[in-house]
Amino acid sequence: MMNEQQDLKRQAEALRDKKQFSEAAAIYEKLWTAQGQTPDIWVGWGYGQCLRKLGRSPEALEISRAIYRLDPTFDRNNNLYGWCIYDIGIKQSEDNFDESRFLQAANAIVGLTRQEDFSPYERTVFAVIHHYEKYKERQKPVPHAKIIEWLNKLNASLLSSESIQSSNGKSYPSPKEDWYSSWAKALLGLERYQECIDHCTNALNELNSFHYDYDIWFRQYRAECFLALGTGEKALADLEYMMGRKPDAWIRHRYAMGLYANGQLEEAIHYASEAALPYQRLGYRWEVYLDLGNMLLESGEHELATKHILLAAAIRHAEGWEKIPNNLQSVIHRLNISLEELPSVNSLHRDLQPFWKSMKPRQRTTHTGVIQEIHSNGKSGRIRSVDGTGYFFGMRNFKSEIEATPGLRVGFNLQENENSRTGAKEMHAVDIWVISE
Repeated sequence: MMNEQQDLKRQAEALRDKKQFSEAAAIYEKLWTAQGQTPDIWVGWGYGQCLRKLGRSPEALEISRAIYRLDPTFDRNNNLYGWCIYDIGIKQSEDNFDESRFLQAANAIVGLTRQEDFSPYERTVFAVIHHYEKYKERQKPVPHAKIIEWLNKLNASLLSSESIQSSNGKSYPSPKEDWYSSWAKALLGLERYQECIDHCTNALNELNSFHYDYDIWFRQYRAECFLALGTGEKALADLEYMMGRKPDAWIRHRYAMGLYANGQLEEAIHYASEAALPYQRLGYRWEVYLDLGNMLLESGEHELATKHILLAAAIRHAEGWEKIPNNLQSVIHRLNISLEELPSVNSLHRDLQPFWKSMKPRQRTTHTGVIQEIHSNGKSGRIRSVDGTGYFFGMRNFKSEIEATPGLRVGFNLQENENSRTGAKEMHAVDIWVISE
């Protein structure tokens, strides 16, 4: 009888190794149910593994729970036990999500397992952290202190710096990047600015590569901290880097706030206006209009400021967000604005478009010089740089409303182009603007 059971056990193990889980489970079930008062925990573990692979986690949970009672130090079973709890309590459907059950499952898993290979520990901790971070999407206060409590459950030295490739082909940040990012957001949310700055600096120094634009996000969090601490000039260094890498509307908005904090009001209005132009995802960008309204109010443009504040309020109203934040409420009171009959978001956004377009900032230039000549065809010319180098330019790259004439002082950038006659590569002047005397 004993030899027969050993043969069946070996058969089941061989089938499991070949990923023939259904056949293996059938044999394991016979062995498991036929055992007496001293069950073989390896048989139970193999049976539970197969059941879980077959999508039968509730049954696998009962098996692993029984093994745990027999030997709570059996690490392989503890990991299996944890994964079964993960399948049932952590991976809940959004429609029937029970936060209490989710957190109970998470606490059970970190109590059962350790941060190591094949364990659900690390993934569970990140699941809780991401769950709390998503409170923001539901207009709930993000519990930053709880996030830090869970971050402290991880040993950073054990986290991989390799990005994660999922079975559906999607790529995700490495656990180390994820850890740093969540720390930075939590510290910023708790207004622990210097700690956040140090944390972002460590991330930028330690990580050799970043998933998509994570380096930009670390610079963003650090810039926000510099702004909060009143060191706008330090924030601008990070914001300028972000502008060079990814000049999206939200980055232009943050850059505008950096300029504003640094006392460059006029230039801040230009960049905030450019950030205001896109119509997409207005619910995420109502603060652009609030901040631009405050800038315009400071510059004495009360009527324009009022329209921007109304747009910020109208967007929040259209999103169904009844609570008015203190920063918006303050300026509404200051301008004595009534929210009784708010104009539509569409009409306000449309009416302000001409102003934003008129305020679009000039592209920054890296070189200066004078127009040396305008060619007889009127379509091109040459610029002499301050170092004496001459550069060809096409008139389409002359951005000023002032007529291009010899002797006019200009700023410009350089771009490699192919000479249409010789085919040789040469540097041409582009983004040409007149420099005011």
